[in-house]
Amino acid sequence: RILITPEGVISVLPLLIYVLDQLKLQQEYQLTFRFHPALPYETVRAKYLFDLDNINNAAFSQASLQEDLMSHDLCIYWGSTVAMEALSLGIPLIHFDMQTVLNYDPLFRCNSLKWKVTRSDSLPDVIEKINSLNDEEFACQARLAKKYFGNYFFPVTDKKLGKFIK
Repeated sequence: RILITPEGVISVLPLLIYVLDQLKLQQEYQLTFRFHPALPYETVRAKYLFDLDNINNAAFSQASLQEDLMSHDLCIYWGSTVAMEALSLGIPLIHFDMQTVLNYDPLFRCNSLKWKVTRSDSLPDVIEKINSLNDEEFACQARLAKKYFGNYFFPVTDKKLGKFIK
């Protein structure tokens, strides 16, 4: 089960098209698109003709974020901070790199439990690479991702808050 987490901006449309083009005929993958409240599925379908209704292995989520994360094995994103929560839970990530000048990846410095694809890459091949990790390799990647978060986020203390509050 694959969770796709587009942001609330139309710039994310290439990600949506890429995922469907790559996986709509791959029935072994169940795709769940979790649309942002600022750009709901109904808007994307009506304005940009992105229709999931006739795709057998694709649907849009109406569940809570926690439910979505707990029921999926992989998360595909472009710039969504949902990816940070997924990674903190040990869910492997695939970042869609649009190869633009600006990098919208909130995890741009993290290389653990995360793979990158561009329009020219085979998404099924990358998914197979992730699926082929043995338990030891997966656990190592998960430990490194957890370490990344330990260095990225710090406990909230009065002293640390003092840097922001004067």
